[in-house]
Amino acid sequence: MPNTKRNPEPLTIGPPSTRLIWTNSPYLIWGIILLAFLLRAVLLLVAAGHIARAFQPDSQTYIDPAIKLISGGGYPADSAWRTPVYPLFIAIIYWIGGQNPILIVAAQGFVGTLTVLLSYLLGIKVVSRPAALLGTFLLAVSVESITSGFYLLTETLFTFLFLAGMIAWMNGYRDRNKLWLAAAAILMGLSALCRPVAVYFPLILTLGLLLKKGIRWTRRMIHAALFLGLFLLCLVPWIVRNIYVVGSPTISTISNYNMLFYEAASLEANLRHVSETQVREEYTNRVAQVLAERGWADNEGNRSRVDSLLARQIILAHPIRFLYVHLKSDLNGLLPDVTGLTEILGATVGGKGTLSILNQYGILAAIRNYFGGQTWLLGLLLPLIIFVALVYIFALDGAVEILCHRSWFTLSILVMPVLYFLILPGAASLPRFRVPVMPYICLLAGAGLQAAWAYFKGWERKKPK
Repeated sequence: MPNTKRNPEPLTIGPPSTRLIWTNSPYLIWGIILLAFLLRAVLLLVAAGHIARAFQPDSQTYIDPAIKLISGGGYPADSAWRTPVYPLFIAIIYWIGGQNPILIVAAQGFVGTLTVLLSYLLGIKVVSRPAALLGTFLLAVSVESITSGFYLLTETLFTFLFLAGMIAWMNGYRDRNKLWLAAAAILMGLSALCRPVAVYFPLILTLGLLLKKGIRWTRRMIHAALFLGLFLLCLVPWIVRNIYVVGSPTISTISNYNMLFYEAASLEANLRHVSETQVREEYTNRVAQVLAERGWADNEGNRSRVDSLLARQIILAHPIRFLYVHLKSDLNGLLPDVTGLTEILGATVGGKGTLSILNQYGILAAIRNYFGGQTWLLGLLLPLIIFVALVYIFALDGAVEILCHRSWFTLSILVMPVLYFLILPGAASLPRFRVPVMPYICLLAGAGLQAAWAYFKGWERKKPK
């Protein structure tokens, strides 16, 4: 039996007299899961009559490879633009039920419901059961988490894979169990092949295994090597394939594209006080010019190399300014994603260049651009905006409470993914990028709500009679 005395325990908040007794019901979690399922089923009913709204500009780039797969043509052998997991997910659904996009929305609704359950399973390992239940409820009714399943994009599947990987890693970390660590490595590998942004996070988890106390250094090295080795092994076939396809050992060529056409473009637009759209048009011409000067063929691999070269030149010329613009753009990820609901209902339409306006001119200009003459919609959406704001407030309260208890393991498990996924995107950041971190934000908010309740009950008892 493994020695678990040194393993981190779930956080306990407040004395017994201030705890939420009603959370003792074993059926409560299943009521929350049912609520999550019903809310996502409502989206499915909407999608049935308006499936065209489920398509975003990027959707077809996932669907085309999936269709090619099930038609017997194999995975597209001329591109490393999109990683394979989400197209494979679509291909499996189409192979089973036919090429109907509504089936993808239905499957994502189911996956989203499972994600709510996984958030509870994570919560009871790091915070108290009442806090886990409160956080799980917040996730179940979160607008972003509900609407993300409507769109034919990676967020829902990625959130599930990454969260499952985190739970498996925690089990392996706590019990020193190699099978759990192997499962975590595979799930993290799948998540990185779903969205490349996750590719560096396993390095943080590897460091956590190396720093674990109460275990010999050699065992720590073995566990870390097993986890990181299996994770890299998941990526190797795809990277080798891309060497042959685009001549580069990359997971996706979209990373270099984003570095130039979002990160560098946002920086240069800020320096020159021009629109990002104008800068991107200039960059398109500049890439073509560099290709011609070097005598390189105009293909995806060479364009990716030029994207990387130009982006690094621009960013390294103004590193401090770049850091400022990058972090400022990261705030976009914290904005309430209530516009997703209005687009699903047909009240508004996306694709108006709002992101560029937001990065350059601020939130008020972005609101005017997006809503046009329908700014009155903000009044209807105000309760949802307030809900998101309250979740943030209680999440901060929960983080402070965990910090005061010096529960470093709990704090790192819940805060590290939030910081990683919200800071990394920079100029490309969108509110929907917050979907993968909502389970952790909601669990922090659950801890904050329980702490607030404990404080209120303690204050109430001290009041003079």
